Amino acid sequence: MAEVRLDDILVSGQQYKIWDKHIATYRFKEKRTHVFELSDGRLTKFTNLKVEDVKNVNGSIPKVIKQQANVTRVPKNLLYTPVDTGDFMADYETNYANLKKIDQKAKADGSLLGRYVQEPYADGYAVYQVVEEKATKVKLAVVTGIGDDWVLPVWGRSSMVDKSYVQASIYRRDKLDELFNRK
Repeated sequence: MAEVRLDDILVSGQQYKIWDKHIATYRFKEKRTHVFELSDGRLTKFTNLKVEDVKNVNGSIPKVIKQQANVTRVPKNLLYTPVDTGDFMADYETNYANLKKIDQKAKADGSLLGRYVQEPYADGYAVYQVVEEKATKVKLAVVTGIGDDWVLPVWGRSSMVDKSYVQASIYRRDKLDELFNRK
């Protein structure tokens, strides 16, 4: 049997007990480290963390996630479809509102499927929606109808991207939204 790694047991959004003393929520992997959120909202990277140092909050040992090539596709109700009536500004507002609504529903469901990522490009952003999810990769499809419809040359109209990169990007966007929407 293959050696179990942290990638095989950690699930984004799950709480874990680290070294039997810290309780933290796993958020995403960044390069070779795993990023956790502490109860006060601060992000941290536990250095030299090993599989045996991580337990479920109840003290049990986390189960190994099956690393199969199973593909989960976005449900039709979370799939973005642009509106094109010919009125650019009205279409832009409608499409952006639809994308945000889909994103918030997927966030409430705790799913990556249906969420979107924005990547800076030229004088704006290239926007992609998560349409498929595998164990370590997600498939992104370009979102059109909300501005210049930029397409990143490296990703094209659709691309398989590291899941951890997308999780980190969405996490940062969510935190910025929270910061600017505080009252």
